[in-house]
Amino acid sequence: MSDIKNRLKEKIDSCYSEYKNKWLVMSPEALIENADEISVVNKVHMLLVGAISDTDAEYLIRFKNPLEVISDTYMTYSENNGCMFYEVCEHLMWKLTDSGSAEVDYDVEPEFMDESDSTGISMQ
Repeated sequence: MSDIKNRLKEKIDSCYSEYKNKWLVMSPEALIENADEISVVNKVHMLLVGAISDTDAEYLIRFKNPLEVISDTYMTYSENNGCMFYEVCEHLMWKLTDSGSAEVDYDVEPEFMDESDSTGISMQ
């Protein structure tokens, strides 16, 4: 990993610690209400440095809290761009229906089970 990315990772790790400290004192209800933000911050913390170029790292390191910059931008983009969710769902549904793995890994309602079908999919 390049020097600039290492420096950015250290900065992001520090910012992440601040987020964690804030979350640790939140009530369970507040944690649930902030679950989307927490999820995004966690994901960005884990994946950002590996997903960007050195040039991107040079840009982000200028900010006091680059983790906040990317997380807020990601949340705003995903809220305003519903197609992102639909594209992911479309892919997931294709994967589930194509593989049939959900019928093996998860319980199926009895009314949808066909005893002659080992996957649990009804052929009605």
